[in-house]
Amino acid sequence: MMRNTFSSQEWLKFIGKEKLQTFQDSFARVDNISLCFFDLEGTPLTVWSNSSLLCHQIIKNN
Repeated sequence: MMRNTFSSQEWLKFIGKEKLQTFQDSFARVDNISLCFFDLEGTPLTVWSNSSLLCHQIIKNN
């Protein structure tokens, strides 16, 4: 029987972390937003894109 689901790490390996990060960076830049992809448990899959210094400090301190 074939599985219908992937773990976040399997999905990330299939897609490619670099490709996902590049897509995220481009999307964040074009729409002028800060963006990060997370798995269902709340673990970041990518590095924050287009993050302001204020956002960086808040994330770092929490």
